[in-house]
Amino acid sequence: MLYSSIFNTYYTQDNVPFYNILKKIQLPEDKTSELYTTYIVPYSMPWTTLSYLIYGDLTYYWLILLANTNKKLNPMYANVSDKIFIVKPEYLSMVIEAIENES
Repeated sequence: MLYSSIFNTYYTQDNVPFYNILKKIQLPEDKTSELYTTYIVPYSMPWTTLSYLIYGDLTYYWLILLANTNKKLNPMYANVSDKIFIVKPEYLSMVIEAIENES
């Protein structure tokens, strides 16, 4: 799922798309919950690559970054030995469904 597909898409009279960027996505802040696990980055890599390694889909990089908003991470790539939180892969579909069902 692309991050941009979360936001409602509207169109101008000239058929130019724009998004409702005011919609906010918040994940539970309790990192001890069953939803999360920790992951130690084995080598420096783009977030899209890490997303593919964890979820089998490179488009969920934004979910990894959202799960770590309390950390100062490089927005372009994960650094070797970074200890990050990830949504456990078995909960991915539940989280995505909850995001899609929010209005």
